[in-house]
Amino acid sequence: MIVDTNSNVNPLDLLKSKRSVIVGMSTSLKNTSCLGGRTLGGRHLFSGYGLGLGDIVTYELDEVRKLHVVACYNLGAGGWLNADRYLTIGLNHLWWCNPRADYSIIEPGTEPQCIRYGADHAQIYRAMEQSFPRLFLYRQGRELRLQATDTALSVQPPLRPLSVWHVNSGEHSLRMT
Repeated sequence: MIVDTNSNVNPLDLLKSKRSVIVGMSTSLKNTSCLGGRTLGGRHLFSGYGLGLGDIVTYELDEVRKLHVVACYNLGAGGWLNADRYLTIGLNHLWWCNPRADYSIIEPGTEPQCIRYGADHAQIYRAMEQSFPRLFLYRQGRELRLQATDTALSVQPPLRPLSVWHVNSGEHSLRMT
């Protein structure tokens, strides 16, 4: 459920939030031209997980917060078909794991290339509204769309993967001992 909306924000504001962060990405985790990828500052996410739609990779942002990357679309024409369903699957799994948690989420599917490949913003928004976790939605203003965030985040250390959750096979730890 969407609890609050912050409009016309810079993607970096999302990472400054005190809440864990959710980003919708492609199953390859390689589409850094979309808003979610730019929010991560172009940091490369290890993509050797064999992700399917609805799967989640969780990374450590800091000692308290996590980054949950929900694979909700495929790259290319028609890749956003049913993205709302896959986002709902991922969001509701996170709620099931921790029903009291609040999350910051950047609005997926609003970029021109997302729409070109079939993103239905109204359905994606409805999916976030009807999902179980408490979501603090971040909307990027049009004048900030072209603002590059790669250099600002390039000084941050690489993200450490903690776990991957597959819709069909459950959670697998990725922690290094």
